[in-house]
Amino acid sequence: MNYIKKSLRQMSYVSRWLVTELFEEHREFTLKADHSKGQVNDWLTYGPEIHQFPGRKEYIKNRKPVSQIPANVLNAYAGKRIEPENLKWSLYTPFEEKEVMFEGFWSEPTVLSAWAYNEIEASEEMTALFEIATSGGLEIWINNKKIHETVPFTRNELSFEKIRIPLNKGTNKCYIYFDDLAERDTQMAFQMRYLDEPELGVQVPIGAVRKEKVEHAEYLLKYAYFPYDCYKRGPLTLNFEMPAQHHFKIDTIFKVERCEPVYSSFNLDPGNENIPFGMVKHFHMGFQKVTVTIYADSIKMSRDFTVQIFPDKYLHTAAVLSDLKERKKRSLEMVAAHGEPNVHRALAMFSEGNSDFTTLQMLENDIDTVVNKTDCSDFSIVMYYQLIKMNREKNFLPQGIKEKLKSAILNYRYWYDEPGNDVMWFYSENHALMFHTSELLMGQLYPEETFQNANITGEEHYQRGYSRLIEWFKRFFREGLSEWHSSAYIPINVIGLLQIYEHSKDSTLKALAKKALNLIFYWLNKNSYKGYLTCSQGRVYEKELKGHYNTQTTHLMWIVNKEGNINYSGLGSVALALSAYTPENLDVKENENFTFENNQGTGLEAHVYTHKTNDGMLSSVLNYRPDRSGYQEHVIQASFGAEENVWINHPGEEVKRGNKRPSYWAGNGTLPNVVQYQGLAIIDFNIKESSEISYTHAYTPLYLFDEHEVTSHGLFLKKDTGWLALFAKNGVSLTKRGMDAYREVISEGKDNIWIMRLGNEQEYESFEEFKILMKQAMGEFNWEKLKFQDPIYKDITYHQNILTVQGKPQLYPTKGIEGTTRCE
Repeated sequence: MNYIKKSLRQMSYVSRWLVTELFEEHREFTLKADHSKGQVNDWLTYGPEIHQFPGRKEYIKNRKPVSQIPANVLNAYAGKRIEPENLKWSLYTPFEEKEVMFEGFWSEPTVLSAWAYNEIEASEEMTALFEIATSGGLEIWINNKKIHETVPFTRNELSFEKIRIPLNKGTNKCYIYFDDLAERDTQMAFQMRYLDEPELGVQVPIGAVRKEKVEHAEYLLKYAYFPYDCYKRGPLTLNFEMPAQHHFKIDTIFKVERCEPVYSSFNLDPGNENIPFGMVKHFHMGFQKVTVTIYADSIKMSRDFTVQIFPDKYLHTAAVLSDLKERKKRSLEMVAAHGEPNVHRALAMFSEGNSDFTTLQMLENDIDTVVNKTDCSDFSIVMYYQLIKMNREKNFLPQGIKEKLKSAILNYRYWYDEPGNDVMWFYSENHALMFHTSELLMGQLYPEETFQNANITGEEHYQRGYSRLIEWFKRFFREGLSEWHSSAYIPINVIGLLQIYEHSKDSTLKALAKKALNLIFYWLNKNSYKGYLTCSQGRVYEKELKGHYNTQTTHLMWIVNKEGNINYSGLGSVALALSAYTPENLDVKENENFTFENNQGTGLEAHVYTHKTNDGMLSSVLNYRPDRSGYQEHVIQASFGAEENVWINHPGEEVKRGNKRPSYWAGNGTLPNVVQYQGLAIIDFNIKESSEISYTHAYTPLYLFDEHEVTSHGLFLKKDTGWLALFAKNGVSLTKRGMDAYREVISEGKDNIWIMRLGNEQEYESFEEFKILMKQAMGEFNWEKLKFQDPIYKDITYHQNILTVQGKPQLYPTKGIEGTTRCE
């Protein structure tokens, strides 16, 4: 038997494990209504746990501990099969992780469980102190004796405790069983850290496979990288830091959100330096999650990467389509050909006269999500009124699908106060709008029918939906969007508003929907740069930050404003293209040099400040919850195009391409205080002492800029006539290895201040002068008193979270949701 071994010193994490593949079991629970109190969006302040799936309490109450290790789990080694489940023991490769984690998105309630195994080597008999943590249930056996069980079930949040583990002299076999109830985004995880002094050893058995081959495979994955974060043409390759030294089999999965995965296999031979995936034109456009699995004989290990793919032939289609109707038609053609397989694409295809078997099967699959009440099925049912109306005009649906469609509508759960055995999320403003709009329109469609889930008539549903929508609009026109300017969720709101505007029989609701749509497109216009929504955002994911060619808001801006570009996304764009709606008062100007401010969110607490010129844009949210734990808030960004963007954040996790909220690039573990004056921003981090991540970083894709210079305290970037200076009090280091090589600078320290400064040819004679003057200003910067002389803005001080410019404090009075524009 061969082994992978690692020493275990005091305060180090136990990072070597074998893990089984996941045991998954769909679970039915007693049908219950959720009687949560509070308002929609309260979870953004108090955390998602304030809305607990009722089935979770039932699962925890009825969960039974494991009495002994199953016989088919014993005698573990990497590659060994577990029968009859046909699962495997795999080598867990930690990379940046401190915990063992299974993560993903489960649209229905699913019980997850797995086993982990390693061997702890002790030089003497002892009782060792460990810190353990889990987000679900955790049971520990040492030498086949159960020694501990903990069941915090804190959903996606680790709960910590210290325990003493009895160890014999020599080898100690450690088995761990861990489980959780998956609902929507789920991280089932556990963690162990050794707290005692005598050094221990940890090893995992790998069968007959040579450990050198396994360790080399892990090394290749650890430092593999895509040379670019976006590919528009040519070949797509994943590069290795060094040539392969052994033969390996490679499996890959390319997955665009809401699209079918694409599987491929490759052989990696000794001397190969990359994986040649093929030409960009053969891939589906979109922000791709790429899972690479490498096989060292019977042992496999996987790692996730991301890359945006967008064929450049689609970049300039607006120029030849000056008419809005033409762009709407072209949008439908694009989604019909390349869109996500759902009702939005089906509607685009039906509108083009295509009702073939493939299209009908796509629609049936979409209806199944509504029948099963999977999470985000409200994004589908909201379009069913339009679908039925179109079918009445064109008669393309077979009788069987029409009956299935009606049954799905009559049995749906339209709000959390109805009984349900599902994990649909109701509590954000975009989902609330989808559910209320669906309830209104389905009740309007079938007023005399009984809707079985709530056991009320369609007319009663209509009245409920109407009242709830009135309240939604009251909140919207008072507070705007708590998920302010969110590229992920604005298009969802657009869907609901367009369905009300187009199909509601009530003139009041239609007028409110139109007013809200006008306001949203006004915000999009003010806060987009060259058609790409690159401003501060209330909720964001990495796919929006790095995938602007493919975001839904980009497609919407292309339709209404001839900016940005067309793409495959049908969420929002299909509803817009099928509607008669035309945005009003967009205030489009070819030469832009202004500052736009507005407030959104509960109590209008999010003060968004966007300074836009023809050469670049700097956008932030001011004084937003400084020093508090963050979620998905994107607080600061400088923009020069779809790809040429720079932002700063405190990572919410150390896994490079993880799915936590906040993640490595999206959101903040601890929110900074941000202040801004035109093209100058100060970002002040005071990271929580409890945070294990003691650095902040900036996304800086150097290869996209015409010129760059990296110094010990910051860097300078030039793109066309737009320039950026970036400085950190604690200095910066450029990442030169791995998937973020030459696109990240890191600044160590929990207390840190960053400065971002835009520049252009209107302010400076040249990029060189900009660099010289900013270096001089930073050289004279008093980091203790936070005072310096900006070359243009002159006297700058920052004290007690207040920015003062030329002796005038910047107090940022509330601007309301409509906001104000100040031309510079």
